Amino acid sequence: MRTFLALSLTLISFTFSGKAQKSSTATIRHFSGKIDQYPIEITISSYAENDSVAGSYYYVKSGSNRYIDLKGTLKNNILDLTESTFQVKNNKLITTISGQFSLQMSADWGLKGIWTNVKGDKKLNVSLNCLENNRSYNPLKNKYKFQQYTINKSTVSYPNWKIDKIKGLDIYNEKGVLIQSLTGFDEFIYERKAEVELEDLNFDGLPDLKIQTYLPEQTKGDIAYLYFLYHPVQKKYIRNPQLEELGVLSFDAKKKLVLKDYADGSGNESTHTFKWLNNKIYLIKTESIFENDDQTHYEEYRIIGNKSVKVKSYKSKG
Repeated sequence: MRTFLALSLTLISFTFSGKAQKSSTATIRHFSGKIDQYPIEITISSYAENDSVAGSYYYVKSGSNRYIDLKGTLKNNILDLTESTFQVKNNKLITTISGQFSLQMSADWGLKGIWTNVKGDKKLNVSLNCLENNRSYNPLKNKYKFQQYTINKSTVSYPNWKIDKIKGLDIYNEKGVLIQSLTGFDEFIYERKAEVELEDLNFDGLPDLKIQTYLPEQTKGDIAYLYFLYHPVQKKYIRNPQLEELGVLSFDAKKKLVLKDYADGSGNESTHTFKWLNNKIYLIKTESIFENDDQTHYEEYRIIGNKSVKVKSYKSKG
């Protein structure tokens, strides 16, 4: 079963709440480009507290399953990364360093620089374009403060857990002026850590907003998200219940697709693929494997009359 890898660059913009040391704001960016003539997609997360970054990338020809891990630093718009591959041998995880990146970030968040192999005797040019438009709206300039409070521990099954709740998010511009308050929710967060994630969820080039929440009574699938789409005319975030109903999602900015993975822990797994049309998302494909079945099952859908209608089913080996 194919595992979807989100393509993103994460840049931390601000840490601000009643418990600031355990809250953060992450801006997710999507990049596409080449190492020499080889197309790649890359994912990187960086943290303002210590300049450390982590992520992964893969060669388009090889597919997202064969990704390579990255770790390094982002300082003064210079991104230095070490790439590593992993394999399990004799029940031990073996890490192998395979190369280095040194990249300069431009004003429009493009990345250019050099990839060097581990021996240092081969250097290739790297060029990556950001798929979002930071000039029309740049949420990195904003500041985010959660309306966060500590719950009565007797109201949960495990009172020793460090669980707070959030009931709102205040957004301030770079001058400190309140520009929007997101309310209408009352959600658990784990380890008292609330985080804003800014990512283009509907592929219009503008970062939207999502907040990870915690479901303490569930042993499986114990996280969810609140999703808010940025409306460029109203200049505000609007909550999207359709995305929230689907739960934890991956967003492929290159192909402009939304993916939802399902697994029951018994070998039954599937990926549902959605696309946006007229501000709604529609199912266009499912890919499934089942326990004791060596075939992959596919279903394809077409959007007809504002509905996803199945038009094709087929199977393939392996």
